[in-house]
Amino acid sequence: MSLREECQGRVRFENGAVTVTGPPRGPVTCQAIASIISPGTELRILKGTPESGLHTPGYMTLRRGPDGRARLDPVPHGATFPTGRSRWLNVPEGAPLHMIAAARFQLMAATTLQQAGFNAAHEAVVLGSGPVAVGCVLELMRRGLDQIIVVTARADSVLLTLGAVTLVPPDDMHPSPCVIDCTGAPDRAVAATERGGWLGLLGTPAPDARVDALELHRRGLRVFGLHELGPPPSEYRAMFDTVLAWHKAQDWHDLLATWCRVLPGEQAPTLYRGIMMREDLPPFLCLDWTAT
Repeated sequence: MSLREECQGRVRFENGAVTVTGPPRGPVTCQAIASIISPGTELRILKGTPESGLHTPGYMTLRRGPDGRARLDPVPHGATFPTGRSRWLNVPEGAPLHMIAAARFQLMAATTLQQAGFNAAHEAVVLGSGPVAVGCVLELMRRGLDQIIVVTARADSVLLTLGAVTLVPPDDMHPSPCVIDCTGAPDRAVAATERGGWLGLLGTPAPDARVDALELHRRGLRVFGLHELGPPPSEYRAMFDTVLAWHKAQDWHDLLATWCRVLPGEQAPTLYRGIMMREDLPPFLCLDWTAT
């Protein structure tokens, strides 16, 4: 039995369809509270299930363990059984789900920039406006950048409400010394990065995506990918604690709440249908398992 089968994720992808299973039978070790959807990654998996077969998606599930503590575990949506995975994150009591979701996506950028030795001081360009891009913008703000240009076709992106952010449509993008792609389109990011600049690839590229190594070499670009799994688990958890503490000190709690949509777990098919139809959804999408 695979680790994912032992985890018994409640959401199932099969043949391009989304279903939700009932609660596990018999005694459970962990109580599933909620889970956070990663739209880009999960949509790519969902579209591939006609060939790949059954899949239980998700890697961000908030659970309460036998010791009564809440943790964010890298297990499928709604899973109730413990695993031997080490990259769980402590979640303090009372932390609202929208803050946990924001901090979790920000953690991707925080660990990546830390591992890469990123030191851009004033300006950065972020491609995209989904949850990975939102997390990246928040981390750049935490690091003190006061000019963040977000390249997106969504003129009404929630990021417009942040003072440090300027929205730019894709056709108006200009070269920058620091470009971080959060869409999985590395070729566009390479073209937008100035000679000797920083090129970040946070969005997972498509399997057939290609980057010209000779161009990177001749232009002296400093390239960093998603280094979320690079630091030891203890440093990984410490960074999450740091990011979460930073959020607690901000005055945008009500704003973050509007960036998050939470539906009961059994309504997962509705949420994924909205993702597939590219509906106007907030960046943070969550499933509540407490009522199921």
